[in-house]
Amino acid sequence: MAKYIGNELYMMIDKELHEIKRQILKDDGWSYEHDPVLLYKALKAVARGRFALLLGRQTPAFPVWKTIKLGIRYEAPYFYRGPLGRRGFGMSDWAYDIVNSVSTEKKGTRVKLANVSVGDLGLRNGSTLTEIFRRAQELDLKICPAEVGPQLRLQYRNQPRNERLHIGMKPDSHYINTIEAVSSPIIFCLERDKDRLLLDVAYADREGGWRATDRWVFVRR
Repeated sequence: MAKYIGNELYMMIDKELHEIKRQILKDDGWSYEHDPVLLYKALKAVARGRFALLLGRQTPAFPVWKTIKLGIRYEAPYFYRGPLGRRGFGMSDWAYDIVNSVSTEKKGTRVKLANVSVGDLGLRNGSTLTEIFRRAQELDLKICPAEVGPQLRLQYRNQPRNERLHIGMKPDSHYINTIEAVSSPIIFCLERDKDRLLLDVAYADREGGWRATDRWVFVRR
């Protein structure tokens, strides 16, 4: 939501903008005594509301949503299939397939996770996967190891009905959609359909892009 700017604050902002112009527009042409590239990057960040890039964030942009351990008990990725099945989790055929290619982390590795929407990243009109990942990393978030998908599914048992979480992981492109005969990069997603908890997948390159309300899980730095 836009915030009201009073007259005094407006005048202060306007003064600083004019000072920048004054320093650049000198008698001998366009010049700047500091680094003009850094000036451009700073102004670009401010124009997009990315103040943390300039001020040096003391606390992360997003709180820790969950902390989970990776590499627990399951030393090979396909071992996840047994616990998921025994504990009553549903798993799509594609999710079942790419679990085989997941690289497991060192046993006991802890990761702090953030649960954010595309809009929370400042992309109010939705965006592409590339832009979502870029914005996430600018805001102190990291790409998830793929193992977060099955491991979070095991630990996130109180997921609200109709919630769908996409795992911010490097898309898995080994699966070939034999119907369309094209490579189909996919990512894990977690959802609750009625009373069933599912580990599923989603196309990474969604046609039409990702909506501002779509939710993602990333590792928090």
